[in-house]
Amino acid sequence: MSLLLANNERTENIYWHWIDKYLKWNGSVRDWDTLFSQRRVEQFVEYLKECNYAPSTINVAVAAIKKWASGYGYAIQVTNKPPIKEKLPEILEEQEVKTLIQNIPDVRDRALFSLVFDTGLRISEALNLNLQDVDLDQNMVFIGRRKGKEIPSKIPFCETTKRYIMEYLEARKAQGISSGDNDPLFIGRGRLTPSAAWRLLDKWSRAILGKHVHPHQLRHAVAVVLRKKGVPLDVIRDFLGHRSDIVLRRYARLEPAELKKLPDRF
Repeated sequence: MSLLLANNERTENIYWHWIDKYLKWNGSVRDWDTLFSQRRVEQFVEYLKECNYAPSTINVAVAAIKKWASGYGYAIQVTNKPPIKEKLPEILEEQEVKTLIQNIPDVRDRALFSLVFDTGLRISEALNLNLQDVDLDQNMVFIGRRKGKEIPSKIPFCETTKRYIMEYLEARKAQGISSGDNDPLFIGRGRLTPSAAWRLLDKWSRAILGKHVHPHQLRHAVAVVLRKKGVPLDVIRDFLGHRSDIVLRRYARLEPAELKKLPDRF
Protein backbone atom coordinates (compact mmCIF):
# COMPACT_ATOMS: atom_id res chain seq x y z
CA MET A 1 0.00 0.00 0.00
CA SER A 2 1.43 3.39 -0.99
CA LEU A 3 -1.37 5.60 0.32
CA LEU A 4 0.09 8.44 2.39
CA LEU A 5 -1.88 8.85 5.60
CA ALA A 6 0.08 11.55 7.43
CA ASN A 7 2.86 14.07 6.95
CA ASN A 8 4.61 12.78 10.05
CA GLU A 9 6.42 9.44 9.81
CA ARG A 10 5.57 8.43 13.38
CA THR A 11 1.86 9.16 12.86
CA GLU A 12 1.97 7.33 9.54
CA ASN A 13 3.35 4.21 11.24
CA ILE A 14 0.74 4.37 14.00
CA TYR A 15 -2.06 4.70 11.46
CA TRP A 16 -0.88 1.70 9.45
CA HIS A 17 -0.61 -0.29 12.69
CA TRP A 18 -4.32 0.28 13.34
CA ILE A 19 -5.32 -0.38 9.76
CA ASP A 20 -3.50 -3.71 9.95
CA LYS A 21 -5.35 -4.57 13.18
CA TYR A 22 -8.65 -3.56 11.59
CA LEU A 23 -7.99 -5.79 8.57
CA LYS A 24 -7.07 -8.75 10.80
CA TRP A 25 -10.22 -8.22 12.86
CA ASN A 26 -12.26 -8.35 9.64
CA GLY A 27 -10.74 -11.69 8.67
CA SER A 28 -11.34 -12.47 5.02
CA VAL A 29 -13.64 -9.48 4.42
CA ARG A 30 -12.07 -7.30 1.74
CA ASP A 31 -15.13 -5.64 0.23
CA TRP A 32 -14.61 -1.86 0.40
CA ASP A 33 -18.29 -1.09 0.93
CA THR A 34 -18.28 -3.37 3.96
CA LEU A 35 -14.91 -2.34 5.36
CA PHE A 36 -15.70 1.34 5.04
CA SER A 37 -19.29 1.16 6.31
CA GLN A 38 -20.31 3.01 9.45
CA ARG A 39 -21.77 -0.18 10.93
CA ARG A 40 -18.54 -2.16 10.46
CA VAL A 41 -16.27 0.52 11.91
CA GLU A 42 -18.59 1.05 14.89
CA GLN A 43 -18.52 -2.71 15.54
CA PHE A 44 -14.72 -2.50 15.62
CA VAL A 45 -14.96 0.40 18.08
CA GLU A 46 -17.14 -1.73 20.38
CA TYR A 47 -14.60 -4.55 20.10
CA LEU A 48 -11.80 -2.19 21.17
CA LYS A 49 -13.91 -1.02 24.11
CA GLU A 50 -14.40 -4.63 25.20
CA CYS A 51 -10.63 -5.09 25.01
CA ASN A 52 -10.27 -2.15 27.44
CA TYR A 53 -8.34 0.08 25.09
CA ALA A 54 -8.05 3.67 26.34
CA PRO A 55 -10.49 6.20 24.78
CA SER A 56 -7.58 8.16 23.31
CA THR A 57 -6.22 4.98 21.67
CA ILE A 58 -9.63 4.12 20.19
CA ASN A 59 -9.93 7.61 18.77
CA VAL A 60 -6.54 7.22 17.08
CA ALA A 61 -7.68 3.91 15.57
CA VAL A 62 -10.86 5.54 14.23
CA ALA A 63 -8.87 8.45 12.80
CA ALA A 64 -6.59 5.99 11.00
CA ILE A 65 -9.48 4.06 9.46
CA LYS A 66 -11.29 7.25 8.42
CA LYS A 67 -8.15 8.65 6.83
CA TRP A 68 -7.54 5.38 5.02
CA ALA A 69 -11.13 5.27 3.79
CA SER A 70 -11.03 8.86 2.57
CA GLY A 71 -8.20 7.92 0.23
CA TYR A 72 -10.67 5.63 -1.56
CA GLY A 73 -13.48 8.17 -1.60
CA TYR A 74 -15.36 6.98 1.49
CA ALA A 75 -16.46 9.39 4.22
CA ILE A 76 -17.25 7.45 7.40
CA GLN A 77 -19.36 8.78 10.24
CA VAL A 78 -18.62 7.14 13.60
CA THR A 79 -21.05 7.89 16.44
CA ASN A 80 -19.79 5.63 19.22
CA LYS A 81 -16.28 6.94 19.79
CA PRO A 82 -15.61 7.18 23.54
CA PRO A 83 -15.19 10.70 24.90
CA ILE A 84 -11.70 11.71 25.94
CA LYS A 85 -11.33 13.37 29.30
CA GLU A 86 -8.65 15.95 28.79
CA LYS A 87 -6.08 15.93 31.57
CA LEU A 88 -4.67 19.41 31.75
CA PRO A 89 -1.08 19.71 32.93
CA GLU A 90 -0.36 21.72 36.04
CA ILE A 91 0.47 25.24 34.95
CA LEU A 92 3.16 27.10 36.85
CA GLU A 93 2.38 30.66 37.79
CA GLU A 94 4.71 33.30 36.41
CA GLN A 95 5.95 34.17 39.89
CA GLU A 96 6.69 30.50 40.61
CA VAL A 97 8.89 30.31 37.53
CA LYS A 98 10.73 33.48 38.51
CA THR A 99 11.24 32.20 42.05
CA LEU A 100 12.50 28.86 40.77
CA ILE A 101 14.96 30.20 38.20
CA GLN A 102 16.28 33.06 40.30
CA ASN A 103 17.08 30.73 43.19
CA ILE A 104 18.87 27.94 41.31
CA PRO A 105 22.43 28.19 42.67
CA ASP A 106 24.17 26.35 39.84
CA VAL A 107 25.06 28.81 37.05
CA ARG A 108 24.69 26.24 34.28
CA ASP A 109 21.29 25.02 35.42
CA ARG A 110 20.03 28.56 35.99
CA ALA A 111 21.09 29.55 32.47
CA LEU A 112 19.56 26.42 30.95
CA PHE A 113 16.14 26.68 32.56
CA SER A 114 15.99 30.44 32.10
CA LEU A 115 16.63 29.92 28.38
CA VAL A 116 14.02 27.15 28.13
CA PHE A 117 11.36 29.33 29.75
CA ASP A 118 12.35 32.56 28.01
CA THR A 119 12.43 31.07 24.50
CA GLY A 120 9.87 28.28 24.92
CA LEU A 121 12.37 25.73 23.62
CA ARG A 122 11.84 22.04 24.06
CA ILE A 123 14.47 20.66 26.41
CA SER A 124 15.94 18.61 23.54
CA GLU A 125 16.25 21.76 21.41
CA ALA A 126 18.05 23.61 24.21
CA LEU A 127 20.45 20.75 24.83
CA ASN A 128 21.25 20.39 21.14
CA LEU A 129 22.55 23.95 21.03
CA ASN A 130 26.22 24.58 20.38
CA LEU A 131 28.07 27.74 21.41
CA GLN A 132 27.79 29.14 17.89
CA ASP A 133 23.99 28.92 18.06
CA VAL A 134 23.79 31.68 20.68
CA ASP A 135 24.23 35.30 19.61
CA LEU A 136 24.82 37.35 22.75
CA ASP A 137 25.13 40.58 20.76
CA GLN A 138 21.65 40.22 19.28
CA ASN A 139 20.13 38.20 22.14
CA MET A 140 19.13 35.47 19.70
CA VAL A 141 19.28 31.70 19.73
CA PHE A 142 19.31 29.64 16.51
CA ILE A 143 17.50 26.28 16.45
CA GLY A 144 19.10 24.36 13.61
CA ARG A 145 16.51 21.59 13.47
CA ARG A 146 13.70 24.02 12.65
CA LYS A 147 13.99 24.04 8.89
CA GLY A 148 11.92 25.86 6.31
CA LYS A 149 9.86 29.01 6.66
CA GLU A 150 6.86 27.60 8.50
CA ILE A 151 8.19 28.39 11.97
CA PRO A 152 10.99 30.69 13.10
CA SER A 153 14.43 29.20 13.66
CA LYS A 154 15.74 32.27 15.47
CA ILE A 155 14.22 33.12 18.84
CA PRO A 156 15.05 36.18 20.99
CA PHE A 157 15.81 36.03 24.69
CA CYS A 158 15.73 38.78 27.29
CA GLU A 159 18.52 40.54 29.15
CA THR A 160 18.00 38.42 32.27
CA THR A 161 18.63 35.21 30.34
CA LYS A 162 21.61 36.83 28.60
CA ARG A 163 23.12 37.66 31.99
CA TYR A 164 22.64 34.07 33.22
CA ILE A 165 24.23 32.66 30.06
CA MET A 166 27.19 35.02 30.35
CA GLU A 167 27.70 34.03 34.00
CA TYR A 168 27.68 30.38 32.96
CA LEU A 169 30.14 30.96 30.11
CA GLU A 170 32.47 32.84 32.44
CA ALA A 171 32.37 29.88 34.85
CA ARG A 172 33.18 27.52 31.98
CA LYS A 173 36.10 29.67 30.96
CA ALA A 174 37.43 29.78 34.51
CA GLN A 175 37.36 25.97 34.58
CA GLY A 176 39.34 25.79 31.32
CA ILE A 177 36.52 24.06 29.45
CA SER A 178 36.79 24.10 25.64
CA SER A 179 34.73 26.87 24.05
CA GLY A 180 34.88 26.20 20.31
CA ASP A 181 31.93 27.12 18.12
CA ASN A 182 30.88 23.48 17.73
CA ASP A 183 31.17 22.64 21.42
CA PRO A 184 27.89 21.96 23.25
CA LEU A 185 26.43 24.93 25.08
CA PHE A 186 25.25 22.92 28.08
CA ILE A 187 27.64 20.25 29.25
CA GLY A 188 27.99 17.67 31.99
CA ARG A 189 30.24 14.77 31.19
CA GLY A 190 29.90 15.72 27.58
CA ARG A 191 26.68 17.20 26.21
CA LEU A 192 24.02 17.38 28.92
CA THR A 193 21.23 14.83 28.28
CA PRO A 194 17.45 15.36 28.55
CA SER A 195 17.19 12.76 31.32
CA ALA A 196 19.87 14.60 33.31
CA ALA A 197 18.05 17.91 32.78
CA TRP A 198 14.79 16.35 34.04
CA ARG A 199 16.55 15.12 37.18
CA LEU A 200 18.19 18.49 37.77
CA LEU A 201 14.96 20.46 37.42
CA ASP A 202 13.21 17.97 39.69
CA LYS A 203 15.94 18.46 42.30
CA TRP A 204 15.84 22.26 42.18
CA SER A 205 12.05 22.56 42.01
CA ARG A 206 11.55 20.29 45.02
CA ALA A 207 14.15 22.25 46.99
CA ILE A 208 12.89 25.71 45.97
CA LEU A 209 9.15 25.27 45.32
CA GLY A 210 8.50 22.10 47.28
CA LYS A 211 7.09 20.24 44.27
CA HIS A 212 8.11 18.39 41.13
CA VAL A 213 8.49 20.43 37.95
CA HIS A 214 9.55 19.01 34.58
CA PRO A 215 11.06 21.00 31.68
CA HIS A 216 7.97 20.87 29.47
CA GLN A 217 6.03 22.75 32.14
CA LEU A 218 8.26 25.72 31.40
CA ARG A 219 6.96 25.70 27.80
CA HIS A 220 3.40 25.55 29.10
CA ALA A 221 4.14 28.40 31.48
CA VAL A 222 5.58 30.75 28.87
CA ALA A 223 2.57 30.10 26.62
CA VAL A 224 0.24 31.12 29.45
CA VAL A 225 2.34 34.20 30.27
CA LEU A 226 2.30 35.38 26.66
CA ARG A 227 -1.42 34.70 26.32
CA LYS A 228 -2.19 36.69 29.46
CA LYS A 229 -0.18 39.55 27.99
CA GLY A 230 -2.39 39.57 24.91
CA VAL A 231 -0.21 37.76 22.37
CA PRO A 232 -2.42 36.03 19.73
CA LEU A 233 -2.53 32.24 19.78
CA ASP A 234 -1.13 31.88 16.26
CA VAL A 235 1.93 33.93 17.24
CA ILE A 236 2.41 31.80 20.35
CA ARG A 237 2.20 28.60 18.27
CA ASP A 238 4.88 29.92 15.94
CA PHE A 239 7.01 31.12 18.82
CA LEU A 240 6.91 27.63 20.38
CA GLY A 241 7.56 25.92 17.04
CA HIS A 242 4.33 23.95 16.91
CA ARG A 243 3.15 22.17 13.77
CA SER A 244 -0.16 20.39 13.20
CA ASP A 245 -0.26 17.07 11.34
CA ILE A 246 -4.05 17.14 11.25
CA VAL A 247 -5.06 20.61 10.12
CA LEU A 248 -2.94 22.35 7.51
CA ARG A 249 -2.77 26.08 7.97
CA ARG A 250 -0.57 28.96 7.00
CA TYR A 251 1.84 29.94 9.69
CA ALA A 252 2.70 33.60 10.13
CA ARG A 253 6.09 34.19 8.57
CA LEU A 254 7.62 35.81 11.64
CA GLU A 255 11.01 37.41 11.25
CA PRO A 256 13.39 37.84 14.20
CA ALA A 257 12.61 41.57 14.28
CA GLU A 258 8.91 40.79 14.68
CA LEU A 259 9.59 38.24 17.40
CA LYS A 260 11.54 40.84 19.32
CA LYS A 261 8.27 42.73 19.78
CA LEU A 262 7.03 39.97 22.10
CA PRO A 263 6.55 41.12 25.70
CA ASP A 264 9.27 40.14 28.19
CA ARG A 265 8.59 36.71 29.65
CA PHE A 266 10.11 37.79 32.98
